[in-house]
Amino acid sequence: SIRELERASVAHKIAITDIDHEGVHNILQVKPDATIILTISPSFEEWMRRFESRGTMSEVEAQRRFTTAVTMLDFVQNNYTKSIQCVINDDLSVAAAQVAAISRGEISLSAQRKEAAEVIAALKSGAEEYLARF
Repeated sequence: SIRELERASVAHKIAITDIDHEGVHNILQVKPDATIILTISPSFEEWMRRFESRGTMSEVEAQRRFTTAVTMLDFVQNNYTKSIQCVINDDLSVAAAQVAAISRGEISLSAQRKEAAEVIAALKSGAEEYLARF
């Protein structure tokens, strides 16, 4: 919640939360200087491999998750500003180090913005194709 984020800020802590596109929008409305970190798979194929490795999931749940993902990816595509940092998670230890460094204000991935935008577009396209099967 916004209250929890404000509490963390006052305590000079880093808030970590799992939110949807509406939550990102709300946070940026209240705190425009917030940094939003989105971790993304390096490809749709890898995303599907990770998704399927989580075990059996109903079609309804899979549809819900991919619909939410498409909405979030669309939001990021249309609101990709310096406030949103995308970490391409092709190596967990590297991605974790990047998230930690971004959260401490040590690095910005602005130089990777074009690559991240291309991956986001590919993920969104793959998810839309996946959903079209239902």
